[in-house]
Amino acid sequence: MEEITLEQVPRKIRDLFEKAMSALERGNAGYAHDMLKQVIGLEPRFLMARKNLRIAQVKAALASKPNAMTHQMSSLKGAFTLMGAQGKLKKDPKAALEGAEKLLAIDPLNLSFLKFFAQAAESAEMPEIAVQTLEIARPYYAKDVDFLRRLAALYIKVNQPGGAKDCYATVAELRPNDQIAIKNLKDAAALD
Repeated sequence: MEEITLEQVPRKIRDLFEKAMSALERGNAGYAHDMLKQVIGLEPRFLMARKNLRIAQVKAALASKPNAMTHQMSSLKGAFTLMGAQGKLKKDPKAALEGAEKLLAIDPLNLSFLKFFAQAAESAEMPEIAVQTLEIARPYYAKDVDFLRRLAALYIKVNQPGGAKDCYATVAELRPNDQIAIKNLKDAAALD
């Protein structure tokens, strides 16, 4: 996917984005969230808008102090959306990605929603947005080995071996006897 920069988007989208950023700076995450969703709807390749949308969603989620129970409740709330989006994954990956966006709007730190988002983004041939989303959630899952391996594989896919090396280094640190982690770390270091 070819990324669109702020200079390349039409004036209308740029104005919306700038208003959203100003709202985000003032602490009005809800308004910023709504406007950034409009921007992404108009131009899905504008990754800066998507990144700021994720940041706004995560800030709002962290403000409510999420825990395991919060994520379980959001999993229940998003179950039908997740099933519907999973059904569209092979036939219509873009629609599956839209469903994944709805899931992240419910809970941007729900691990099952994040995994599905990454899967949908890959199916829609947009692995960059999967990397971007998982990077934002990474501090929350800093010691989750499966999460780190998934992110590392995406880094390799988008030709960012330095990021993969960092993830695999953390995995090797968490599991010092895991030979696969050590091999993956060496491979990523060689690519870097």
